[in-house]
Amino acid sequence: MTGVAALVNHLRLSARDIARAEVDRAHAVLVRHGAEIIEGPSEYDDDPRCYAVFARDPDGMKVEVLHVTPGAPAG
Repeated sequence: MTGVAALVNHLRLSARDIARAEVDRAHAVLVRHGAEIIEGPSEYDDDPRCYAVFARDPDGMKVEVLHVTPGAPAG
């Protein structure tokens, strides 16, 4: 592997407007399209404000769709 792909191994998709339900929908779409699910939708062990799904794209890049509960105290 060369270039940027050799340096980047994780792509996080996050926005203020991504709700937990959007993470669940992203998981359903990934499953429907046969993506390799690394970790299904769940809260981070060390920060329950964060709810994410992790998958691997066809090139092996780890992809995360993340929701962070606004205004909640850090875990």
